[in-house]
Formats: sequence, C-alpha cells, structure tokens
Amino acid sequence: MATSRSTATPRMARKEVTIVAADLVGYSRMMAHDEEGVIERLREARAAIIDPAITAERGRIIKTMGDGLLLEFASPGDAVRAALAVQRAMAQRAAAGLHAEPLRLLAVEDDPTDSAWLVQLLEQSSVCPYHLSFVLTMADAEMSLGVGEVDCVLLDLSLPDSWGLESIRRILTVAPEVPVVVITGANDQEQGLSAIEVGAHDYLEKGKVSGDGILRAARWATARARVLAERAKGAGTSGLADLTAPWALLDRELVVTETNAAFLELLGLLEADVVGGRFDAVVDPSDAATAAETLGRVVSGAAASGAVRVALTGTGAAMYPRVLAVSPHGDGLAVLAVDPG
Repeated sequence: MATSRSTATPRMARKEVTIVAADLVGYSRMMAHDEEGVIERLREARAAIIDPAITAERGRIIKTMGDGLLLEFASPGDAVRAALAVQRAMAQRAAAGLHAEPLRLLAVEDDPTDSAWLVQLLEQSSVCPYHLSFVLTMADAEMSLGVGEVDCVLLDLSLPDSWGLESIRRILTVAPEVPVVVITGANDQEQGLSAIEVGAHDYLEKGKVSGDGILRAARWATARARVLAERAKGAGTSGLADLTAPWALLDRELVVTETNAAFLELLGLLEADVVGGRFDAVVDPSDAATAAETLGRVVSGAAASGAVRVALTGTGAAMYPRVLAVSPHGDGLAVLAVDPG
C-alpha cells in the first residue's frame, strides 16, 4: 500500500515590528556651508537627545547612513512617542539657543585687516549669539579686563606692546578666570602647544578657521573655564579619588566635568583639552554611536548601569581599546575606562 508524506513547509513564526526611516532636513545644503560644524552638532544631538529617546521607547538603531537612521520599534506607539520626544527636545534646544545670553568676546588685535576678517567670519556664523569688542594693545586689554565683563579673549600674539607667550601670561595675570583662545597667522604647531601649556584654552590659525570654528572654540573654552572655576571652589568632588584606573565624570548632556590624572595620561591630553568638552570627542567615530547608546540608556534611567567596548582616541592617531563601565553618579554619569587585557 503506497503512503504519502506531507512536504508542506512549516509555517515560520512572524514578529511584527515598526520600521522608521529618519533623516535631517537640509543636510546637503548645510554640509556644503559648514561640514565640520554640521557633523559636530549632529553628533551632539544624537548623544544628548536622539539616541536616549530611541532607547527609552525600546527602539534600536539598525543602520546609520550619514544624516539618516533606520530604526526598529516594537510597536507604532513606541515609534511615535520617540519621534515626538525628539521633536520636542530639539525645539526646546533651539529656543534655548535663540534666547541664550550673548558670548562676550574681547579681541586683542592691532591689524585693521585682520580685525575686518574676524568681523566678517563671525557675521557668517550661526553657532551662538555674541558681542564682540576690540582693543589694539595689551595695555588696553588689561584695562578692559579689569573693568568689564568678558567671557573669552581672542588673542593675537603679535602686538605693539607684547609678543608671543608673554601676552597669554599677562592676560591670565589680570584675569586668571577668563579663557584665552589664541588666533594667529603663525603656522607653528609647537607654538600652539606652548600656548596651551602656559594657559591658553585653544590655538587657531588665521586662514584655516571658519567663524563657526572660532565661536565653537570660544564657547567650549568658556564652558571649560566655568567647570574648572567650580572645581577650584570645591564643587564637584567626585568621591572616586582613590581609584587608580582612568575615569571621567559626565553631566546629563555627556559633557566631561571631571577626570583623574590617569585618564589624561592615557590619552596624552591636558585637562583643558577634555574638561568642558563632550565625551564623544575622545571616542573613535566608529564607536561613537554604540557608546552614545549605552551612555544614553544609563543617564535616562533605562538601564541601571552599562558597559561597552570602544577605542578611545588622544593625541595623534593612537587608539586605546577600553571597556567603559558606566554608572549613575549624582545628576550625571561616572565612566571607568577598564583595560580589556
């Protein structure tokens, strides 16, 4: 008697998910105008707003494509809530930027051509509101710093009454709490490093920097100076002083507020290079999204702690593979950089 065997294909279990494609409106136009600035602002937005919102609604990033993200959510409701959270947060961030106090800049520059160049560059920038004042000599700068309120000094190192690194020392003698960003025509990296070592927060070369670049440097220098001043007053005691492994403390925006000496030594950087800047600035770009996701989950409360393997970057092209152990600390995060062995 002949028998027959069923050859029907077993039915596969299906999983219903919601797929979202998101991108940045006007990305190509903005990249053509200021590629470096757009990439930095997109990275900031992802770390502070976008990635945490996705994680909070049980979503995950499937693929990144320049300004585009391909996302997966468990339900349409999760996807909509994440999208609304991002839109609200971005709108609030934009409104805060529009109403921010102007950055008070004092440019110490005696060359009329260079002064006009600086004015033109800053007028083309949209990084933040600012108020720019000029003085021609170091003596005038010392007087202005003594009687007026200045957030950041933009300093030329070739002045009629002061030259080179001595100009930085004179500024810091009069106003040690005011950050200095050196803007000079000298194409000299050694001089730039020396300027940082004597107390400048940044060193920019004329002809190689945009208005956005100048304002970003001034804004970050001001933030670093504020954090360092708070630490000098005894604020921000970490409670991690006994640990010898490299560590850093971050606020809720993932800005570094404190590190130990081991963290700086690992990367070969100065405290002024790191404190006040975003943590993802020392993470290899290929690992930035993964690190941001882990940090975002912990800072948002979606995870009690986290660990992620990344490559940290410091001076030059050197990379340092580390496992970041992330945990809540105060209103922000503590990040311990563990050697994976």
